[in-house]
Amino acid sequence: MLATTDSKNQAVSKLELLIERGRSRAANVIDHVMRHQPTDRLVRGDALQFRAAGNLAEILITVPDREQAKVDQTLHRNADGPDYRHACEVPRQPAGSS
Repeated sequence: MLATTDSKNQAVSKLELLIERGRSRAANVIDHVMRHQPTDRLVRGDALQFRAAGNLAEILITVPDREQAKVDQTLHRNADGPDYRHACEVPRQPAGSS
């Protein structure tokens, strides 16, 4: 009987430790989400300006902003997909690169 009580106590302790670890991780996730919220903007297409970043691996967008006249942002990697490239007629590689 003593062995089963010890096993139960160990299992309860382990479960409580896992729950506490989960709480800590959840708090970190919530903190990260609250601190890193994206800013969405609705902008007319003709107000956007696109250009290659200095390293050519990114596309920079200049967008109008209410608080500042203009803001430079990097095009999000998920937005730079085949549908975007086709609709905007963006080549897969910059001209002259091999």
